[in-house]
Amino acid sequence: GTCIQISSNDVVFDCQNNFIYGTGTGDGIRVGGGFSASFGGATIKNCRIGGYANGIAFCPSSNNSIYNNTIFNTTGGGAGVSVSGCNLGIAKNYSIYNNTIMLSNGNAITITTTGYPESNISVFNNSLLNSTLDLIYVYVSNVSLTNNSMQRASYSGTYQHLFLAAGLTVLSLNNTLNL
Repeated sequence: GTCIQISSNDVVFDCQNNFIYGTGTGDGIRVGGGFSASFGGATIKNCRIGGYANGIAFCPSSNNSIYNNTIFNTTGGGAGVSVSGCNLGIAKNYSIYNNTIMLSNGNAITITTTGYPESNISVFNNSLLNSTLDLIYVYVSNVSLTNNSMQRASYSGTYQHLFLAAGLTVLSLNNTLNL
């Protein structure tokens, strides 16, 4: 299951480089009330998270910062960082930076929502290594991808380093892709 559930506004969660390790299901850290309530203003920093379906998940939530985390060994097609509006469609104003996400059995970073085409999400200075699906999966507009390093040890099937859904506004600058 989920290890840490944040269900209030304006929380700073600093792991101080401690480990949160799971048994293959749930989320390491989850912000939001699922399909019924939205919480925001969270800062998640300095965590080492592994062994969950999603390392850090937001559903639904806005105005969050995720930085200086190491996320590894996600399971079951989950993501290192998952930003979702759930059914409420709320997922905007995020900064995701200076994270290392590796050995993800899914997408390293997933950003998807409905109802807020102007999401204002910045993803920068991250190292994304060896995801089994897409390294960054974006299905929302107004996302900035800058100075991210993306590397995959092997490539198979239809998955890509970077998936951008058609018709979206995404700015991508100075990213490094290593095959």
